[in-house]
Amino acid sequence: MPSEHNVKKTKKGKIILIIALCAAVVAAAGVFGYFYFPSRSSSYSAYIQSRSTFLPNVSVNGIDLGGMTQDEAWNAVYKRVTEWQNSWSLEVACDGFTYSKLNYAALGIQTDYEALDTMLSKAWSLGHRGGYNEYRQDLESLEKEPYQAYPEQKQGSNEQLDLLLSVIQSNVYRAPIDAVMTGFDPSNTKSPFSFRASAYGQTIDTELAKSEILQMAASGESGRYEIPLKTVAPKTTLSDVEADYTLLSEYYTAIDKHSTEERNANIALVLSKINGKRINSGERFSFNSVVGKRNEQNGFKTAMGYISGELAEVVGGGVCQASTTVYAAALCAGMTIQNRTPHSIPVSYISLGQDATVNDMRGHEIDLVFRNKTPNPVYITCAVETNATGRMECVVRFWGRAQEDGSYFRLDSVIVETLEIPEEVVRQDKEGKYVKYTNQRYKYSSGAEGYVVKTYLQKYMDGEVISSTLISTDTYKARPDIYYVGVTERQ
Repeated sequence: MPSEHNVKKTKKGKIILIIALCAAVVAAAGVFGYFYFPSRSSSYSAYIQSRSTFLPNVSVNGIDLGGMTQDEAWNAVYKRVTEWQNSWSLEVACDGFTYSKLNYAALGIQTDYEALDTMLSKAWSLGHRGGYNEYRQDLESLEKEPYQAYPEQKQGSNEQLDLLLSVIQSNVYRAPIDAVMTGFDPSNTKSPFSFRASAYGQTIDTELAKSEILQMAASGESGRYEIPLKTVAPKTTLSDVEADYTLLSEYYTAIDKHSTEERNANIALVLSKINGKRINSGERFSFNSVVGKRNEQNGFKTAMGYISGELAEVVGGGVCQASTTVYAAALCAGMTIQNRTPHSIPVSYISLGQDATVNDMRGHEIDLVFRNKTPNPVYITCAVETNATGRMECVVRFWGRAQEDGSYFRLDSVIVETLEIPEEVVRQDKEGKYVKYTNQRYKYSSGAEGYVVKTYLQKYMDGEVISSTLISTDTYKARPDIYYVGVTERQ
């Protein structure tokens, strides 16, 4: 019977033998697997190695991370981001002057590092989630469709760019200059207005410049950006202003070569009182109010004038030629006539139907009145002028806003009826001014036919009449021959 010691020794030997046999089996299995499943063994080895590196076919920000550790991958990606941030710069200039040199940081553009971390984490998770089977699945998927991720740039505040553009704009800005009428000198009756011409201003389009700079930053286009200057047009040009001071009408009446110096002086005095008159929109013009009393205290002289249709020496003789010229010019300037009276007989210095008599005698006042019903003011210049032939003329000009359609006005008078000369009139010359004896006759004035006249204001466009408006119907009485006879019988 074996001893207890021998029994224990026998059991221990059996255990050692079993372990040895197991090891042999495992070794044999390994050798068998190596020779009969070589691809699995290689893949498994790669699996073991990949536990600390990224799988192939994985890239972030254009960098292939396959085989890199997490630290290596982060360093490589971070380096690429830093290179990108320093890869762009742009000189910003305007009007030949360089104001600043921009980079991405100045524009508040930077990589979104949180998003980059997320991409790296996702890239790392491929092949590192679960065990070997999940690894194999991710590996096969990446072979079919590699993982590629690019971080977006985070657009921060543009305050620095906005401030830069604001400074540039304030430096280059030049306000436009509007044209204006700077002076009215009625002594220069033919060209009384002076003007300041308009001028363009300059600025920059800050929104356009900002957009183009950001586009260059997005495309990585470095270099120099010259902000284009932008012209700023004035609100009012010289032609706009001049249109408010154009010649609306110009009327001439020839002064008779036999007109006396006194009569000429009266005409010149009246025109000097009217010259330079501004009539605002809606304002009324009264000839008698502007000219005042025709007396010697006001500088008027005695000259030939009409009284009750007959020529006579009066203080202020010749004033009616001035009033007539003003009337005709006012009509052609588009003024609204409110009061006008024709002479009782035709006058020599203007066509029938276009004259206007005035009188300041108390109880017999006759005024020329018109109103400016246009939307703009009008100006009057007038004077006695000498034409190219040396003939003196009474000249009245109206200035103001031209007709928008370029039209203008002219007067046209038509005799619609002729009145026969009546029988002669014989007057006794009791004072013996012309004749003394009863058998003497002196022809004081010749008779003349009378007329009924219609006057029209015609509107012209490009030299053609486009409308005709009846202004007045005037009657000029026929005049008989007038004789004076003496009152003393011959002895």
